[in-house]
This record gives sequence, structure tokens and C-alpha cells, in this order.
Amino acid sequence: MKYESVFDYPQTLWPYTLFLKCSYKYADCNWSNMKIEDLSENEFNQMFPFAQISDKTDKVLSNTRVKEFPLVFFSEKMDGYWYFSNWDINLLQKATGIFTDCNEFQNYIKSLIQGSFGIHYEFILQSPYFSRDDNEFYIVRNPILKENVWKIPMIRASSWKGMLLKTATEIIVSLIEKKETSSVAQYFQSILRIFGTGSEEFREVEEAVRNYMKSEDKHAKGSDGKSSKIDITSKLAKYALYELGINLEFSVDGKCIKEQVWDYIEKDIESFNVKRGRGIFYPTYFNRLNLEVINPHNRKTKAGSQPIYFEVVPEGTGGIFQFIYIPYDGIMLSPKKLKKQVQDDCG
Repeated sequence: MKYESVFDYPQTLWPYTLFLKCSYKYADCNWSNMKIEDLSENEFNQMFPFAQISDKTDKVLSNTRVKEFPLVFFSEKMDGYWYFSNWDINLLQKATGIFTDCNEFQNYIKSLIQGSFGIHYEFILQSPYFSRDDNEFYIVRNPILKENVWKIPMIRASSWKGMLLKTATEIIVSLIEKKETSSVAQYFQSILRIFGTGSEEFREVEEAVRNYMKSEDKHAKGSDGKSSKIDITSKLAKYALYELGINLEFSVDGKCIKEQVWDYIEKDIESFNVKRGRGIFYPTYFNRLNLEVINPHNRKTKAGSQPIYFEVVPEGTGGIFQFIYIPYDGIMLSPKKLKKQVQDDCG
């Protein structure tokens, strides 16, 4: 089987794939130190099918060595970027529910249930973006994450969710450090509503809460000698620490934060159960791809010998962040209570 035939990419990415292949194929071979101007037209066409024969006589490229030609060509002729067609990007965005028109997005939000809102933000990268793909069979050892079918660079919806969840937990940590404990419980509840629950730690908390509410004696003690309330707050602290990275064990004004969180939850116990979040996160797609090179230098010779290639989305590339909040579980709540929850979650 030929080397080229094992790589089955969409047509839009095939010239870029040929470029990558040639970057490795001629990096260390009998031809690697030859200059482009010394190759015949037939040899040039066979070695670099992504280039034009006129490139062989180009002033910048003709004096380049074979092993350096793919990268120099990529920088000079393609401005260092590989562009994906707008048709592919638009079709992919439409298929995943991403709006490209803000008016259409606003009309869609208005059609949702009461309390729904959304964020639609077009941004420009201020620095190159890199993320590791799980495709182990790739020419470059450090490929960027791409959509499975279109092979277009992307940020997964789950990645956005994880980054925003981390930011939300940092806000709670900041509130704890400032001793604003009354706001900690509010933010904690908002995190549960927006991002959802379902981990094993949370299920333990929910089970303990349900057992507590069913028990006739709220001050009854378990086999370990602890009261049910203390057991719940301990499990709550475990969930916060394991899943969110928040330590609720701090004591402020003689009362630990986990107990204050529990007091807040106890007022709205019915909303504390395993469920998916109200927040819907969408992926982001990019229309440009770039190749960065790190060339570690030998300590003795002070020269680079084994360049390391990795893919990035270049600086200046645009993308769309889209988030929609739908309080699907608040239909049975009173308008006043639902409005309060939405306001808290917006904060």
C-alpha cells in the first residue's frame, strides 16, 4: 500500500496533507540537500504535487533546498495559512445549530420558554490556538482537534463547558477568600442549575438529602454517630471538592461554609436533584489552519536538527461562541421564583 493512500481526507484538506507528507518524506533522504533549481521539471512535479512548475524558477524558492521547500512554499505562497471553504464552515454551523445572523438568533431565543436567554459572540483570536486531537494516525505528531467528518479545526462544546465551569468555581473561591459567604451558596446553586449534576458524588448527596427529608426525626443519628444533617454537609463538601475543586470546609463567623450552603439548599430542597443543566453549549469552528515549528538546537553544534511540527489556528482567525440558557425544569415554578433563579444564574 502506498504511503499516500492510507490518508483519506476531505478534498479541501488534501493539498495540505500532501504538503505535510512532503515535509517529512524529504526531510532526511538522498535528495534533501539538493536545491530546487537543480531538479528537472519531472522530478519537481513528482516530489511536490501541491506546487506549480513556475515555482521551480521563483527567485525565493529556486535557491531553497528540497528538505526546506514545503515549509518555505507554505509561508511564501499560502501566506502560512490553509483556508477552508466558507461553504463547508456554514454548512457545519447550520448542522450543529449555530447561528451566523444575530437577528435570527434573537428571534430563536424569543420563541423559547419564559426565562430563556442566549449569548452569541463573534471573537478574534489574539494568539494562536492549539488543542490536542485524539487522532493518533496523522502525519504531524501534534495535530489540532478537528471535526470528525469535515476535518475542520474546532473547540468542542464540552471544552467550552469545562472552561466556563472552571471560571465559575474560581468566582466561588474568590468569594470564600473575601468572606462573602452569603453569595457562595447562591453561586453554588447557580452552578448546579446551569451545568447540571449527575456524578457519583452528587448522587450520594441527593440520596442523603432524600433520606433526611423522609425521616421523621430530623435530629436522628446514623451508625457512625453523626446526625443526618452533618452527614449531608460532609457529602456536599466532598462533591464540591472532587467535582468542582472548591473547598467548603472553611469556617467564617463560627459557621463553616458547607453548613451555610446546606441551609440555602434546604430552603429549596426540591430543586436539588440529579438533572442535566439548563445551559446548552455549542462548538466553535475555525476556517484557517497553520503549521508552527519548534526546532530544538543541539547544545554542542548550536544548530537545529529535528524540527517539531504542530498545527494551530493562527492569530487573527474569527470564531463564534454560542450559549443558550433554557430553564426547562422551571415550568412548574411560580413566575416570581423562576425570575429570581434566572437573575441569579445571569450573575
